[in-house]
Amino acid sequence: MGILESAFLGAGLAFSLAVPPGPINAMMAATSVTSRFKATLIGFGAMTADAVFLSIVILLHGAIPIYFKPPLAVIGGIVIIFMGAKLIMQKQSREGGRGGYFSGLFVGISNPYQLGWWITGGLTMVSIFGYASLAGFFAALLVWVTAFPLALSKLTQKYKDTMPKLVRLVSATALFLFGIYFLANGAIYYMARL
Repeated sequence: MGILESAFLGAGLAFSLAVPPGPINAMMAATSVTSRFKATLIGFGAMTADAVFLSIVILLHGAIPIYFKPPLAVIGGIVIIFMGAKLIMQKQSREGGRGGYFSGLFVGISNPYQLGWWITGGLTMVSIFGYASLAGFFAALLVWVTAFPLALSKLTQKYKDTMPKLVRLVSATALFLFGIYFLANGAIYYMARL
């Protein structure tokens, strides 16, 4: 797999995970009404949590024997498909609050789904797509945490109800596709061993 393809796939996965409504996006949305800067800082805090989890993944990537990686790919695929299904079933989040960098960091670090994703899906992403996927992943996160508060402040009230539904549908579809891809990679490994 080429470096650009790997980075592109990492970016696609990042957008599918960052765009859906969740605690960080709810905090960013609520804060962007009064301060785009503070809303972006919340996103940077969450990115820092991802960087901490990434460090764990990099340490684990070299330490985990190759025969454990396919089961992790299957688990990662299941986790990602579960996240997509949960996204389809949830209603638009209207909660949020004020905060800044440390609010985003705390919510990101204390989120068991975020840690669980990095140990399963993140490790699988690095194993399948390579380290270049990390550059695409974090570049996409950077784009999201800066563009999302800006876009929210610019959107008119008439798009308020339709945009969250569209975002959930597109993000869930992307999560399903990545989950199936990870499951297929784990299954291919098992078939090759038979």
